[in-house]
Amino acid sequence: MRTTALHGGGTSPARHSGPAGVVDDIRDPGDAFIQAEIDSNRRYEYTLIPKAIIAFAVVAALIIVRQLFFV
Repeated sequence: MRTTALHGGGTSPARHSGPAGVVDDIRDPGDAFIQAEIDSNRRYEYTLIPKAIIAFAVVAALIIVRQLFFV
């Protein structure tokens, strides 16, 4: 692999051997941060299902009221 030949050991050049979680390059947030963002987004997406059901119920109620009273 080319990264191994250039940087030795195959590790990203943005990371150093200092304390865990410390990153030299802010453009490389790390795998743990990215996974946490994915999990957070997934939890938010699960809240969209009840919101969509409520929205459809409101639209259905508006259609029913329109048909009953404004024919």
